[in-house]
This record gives sequence, structure tokens and C-alpha cells, in this order.
Amino acid sequence: MQDLWSLVSENKILNHISDRLRPNTYLVGGCIRDMLLGRQPDDFDIVTFRDVWTLAQEIAAGFGTRPFWMDRSREIVRISLKKHHATIDISSPKGQDIEMDLAKRDITINAMGYDVAGRKLIDPVQGIDDLEHSTIRMISEDNLKDDPLRSLRSLRFSVVLGFDIDEHTLTMIRCNADLLYSVSPERIRQELMKALCFSGGAAMFALMNRCSVTDIIFPEYKGLGRGTHEDMSLLQACVQAAVKAERLINNADAILEGIGDELDSAVEEYVTRAGIIKLAAFLYNMDIANLSRRTDVDRHVHKASEKVRDICAGLRFSNRAAGIITGLIENHRMTRDCICSARVTNRDMHGLCKVCMDYMPETLLLALAATPGGDGSGTDIRKTVSGIWTYYHDTFIHHKNNPLIRGGDVVHALGIRPGPMVGMLLERVEDARAEGIVQTKEQALEYIRSG
Repeated sequence: MQDLWSLVSENKILNHISDRLRPNTYLVGGCIRDMLLGRQPDDFDIVTFRDVWTLAQEIAAGFGTRPFWMDRSREIVRISLKKHHATIDISSPKGQDIEMDLAKRDITINAMGYDVAGRKLIDPVQGIDDLEHSTIRMISEDNLKDDPLRSLRSLRFSVVLGFDIDEHTLTMIRCNADLLYSVSPERIRQELMKALCFSGGAAMFALMNRCSVTDIIFPEYKGLGRGTHEDMSLLQACVQAAVKAERLINNADAILEGIGDELDSAVEEYVTRAGIIKLAAFLYNMDIANLSRRTDVDRHVHKASEKVRDICAGLRFSNRAAGIITGLIENHRMTRDCICSARVTNRDMHGLCKVCMDYMPETLLLALAATPGGDGSGTDIRKTVSGIWTYYHDTFIHHKNNPLIRGGDVVHALGIRPGPMVGMLLERVEDARAEGIVQTKEQALEYIRSG
């Protein structure tokens, strides 16, 4: 582990404010952990025994900005540094001294502090040892009960850092899993999606199963995975589906040419397009696992979309994110039928693109993940998917942005009033264009005249 003072001095933000961090003011938590791991933190937590608001004003003034109250009752002030893509949170201590404050936190590696003025590491629960041994260890069961979300946070840190979870911590999480029912859905969604947005985040599902929290987060599937060897195999298949989807996401550039960093873009806070694919892969296979043991398998798409819609509502996803997740499930079978077809026509591709145009990369990768052999290189299925993506990117989007005719042309040509019929006719023209029936404005107008 490197010397903390040199790390603090080398950090541009901390170097800028170090003279403000006088005695009885401490850097704490994740920024200490990240610096010791050789990572550059972008969130900084400060605990001070001075007046919180006064210190925040002093620090903010140095950056030409202003602080604001995050939680006045708990005395937490935030400074947002947009230019640096960073935040500084300043709070009062939760204890008589800094050691007591740190000992009330979640896991040991997040419970270290640094006295900048005295250049001294403060480590009351041996977080440095667990950091050196790559171990996630809960500080105490009482701390978990104070905030049950800490169970999910522990799993997330295991996934994000690649650390093993201490067995006693796993037992503690499992025994207190029901306490998650008391946590707000928004906070649960945030922890889950923070994990899934990372490469390797699909491992979160295996940890959730291991700690008996899957039923709590996804109550629509309660009971799956309990009691029989068959159930456990089904749950493992769901986890593997998410892992397979993740492998495809990591190799997306080779399948969807030009996709770049699109899958890392955020749909809402902490919800990336890549995270949505992993979640959809897990949920879709959860539903197949449930329904495959019944006689109504043919109705699984409808049932799955109903369940997923309920899950999205329960976890308070935004309308946009919920629409993508539900749409992926609803249109999954159509997409798989298309990519597995012996011969995919322009009409087929146009129809798929029209339905899934708002989440085309997601729907193609999810279908590929759910198709046997879909993650193998050089397969016909992967070539088909690449071909559909090229059609979507080069042809469908171009046609959508450059229609042959517009509403006014239809109204003028047929002498009808604006309304739903105009939209239907425009759609028919674009369908015919995809099939090569019409290629010019004149042909399009003649097509709608001929009825």
C-alpha cells in the first residue's frame, strides 16, 4: 500500500483543499479505499467536528461554487464540482470521536479515515488488512440492522472490486435478508444497477441467490430456487444467461460494428444500457424457468412482460427504462425468430427495426444471448445479427430521417384531412420502400393513390 500523504498530495482536488482540512477534520470512506487501491476517486467524504456549513463554504469558494444541503437534519452538505466530475460531501460525526464514527459504517474497507493535518491513517476495524487480502467484511450485525441496504452494498463492492466476501458476512446477510423489505425500492434499484453497470456485474445475481435475497428483490418469482435440485439448476441457468449476455456486451464491437460506447450510456441515473441487458437476460430466463414446468408455455411472453412490468414499477424505474426492459421481453421471441431464420429479408429486418428501434442494440444482444451457440464466434447467427444491425444503422435510420413523402404530401395527393389515416399511409409507404416496391417520391405517391 502506498503512503497516503503522497496520494493526497498528488490528487488535484485534495491538494487544492488540504489546507482547509485542519485538526478534527478527516477524509473518510471510499476515497481512502480507492486511493490505497491505486484508483482516482471522484467522490470525497469529509467528517468534521467543526461547523459543517462554514467548512463547506470555505471549500466551495476555492472552486468558485456554492455548497448545498443534502440532508440538513443529519448535517450533510454537498459540493458539486462539475468541471472535475466530482463531489465533496461534508458531514458531522456520528459518535464522540472519529473512531466511533468510522466503526458505525458498513464494511471494514469503507471505515478508514485520514487525518490530513496530522498525516495519520485511522483504522479502528482493521480495514487495511481486509484491503490487502481483498476481503469484504461487515463491521457488525448491528450496523447491518441499522441500514439493511448494507447487505446489497456488500455484494456490490464484492462485484465491483473483485473481492471475496467473508463467510461470516455472507451468513449475516442471509440471516437478515428479510430486513430488505424495509428498504425503499429506489435505494434497492440503485444498488443493483450500480453493480450491473460494471463489467463483471452479472456476478451480482449469483451472490444474490447465494444470500437468499433474490426473492425479496424480485418477489414475482418467489419460491424459484428453493427446495429442489431442479429449482437450483434453473436459477443457475438464469445467472448463466446474464453472464452470457455480459460476454456479448464486452465483445459488442465485434458484433455490432460502430457501437462504440453506446451501451455504457445512461438511461437514467445508475442505469446503463448494458446494465439493462443483463437484467433483462436474468428476468427473461427466470420467467422461462417458472413457466417451463407448466402447461401454458406458449403464453410465456405475455406472462413474462406482465411480471417484468410489475418488477419495473416495484423498483421505481423511470418510464423510459421500464419501457426498454419490458419491450425487450415482449419482443424477444420475434427477435429470436428473425435472427434464427434461414433467410432474413429486408421486410423482416424493417419490421423488427420498426418495433424495436428505441433499443435495437439491446434487443439483438439479448436475443443472441438466449440463442444456443449465440456467443460463439463466426456462427451464422452472429453473421445474421451483424447484418440486421448494419441494415438498422445504414438503411432503416436513414429512411426514417429521410422519408420519401410526408404528411402534407399525402393530404394534398388524396385530398383528405390530417389524421390517423395519414400516419397509416406513411407507414405503408415505408414498408413498401423496405421491400423495394417504391424508391422515389413519385412512386410513393402513385402507390398510395392506387390504394
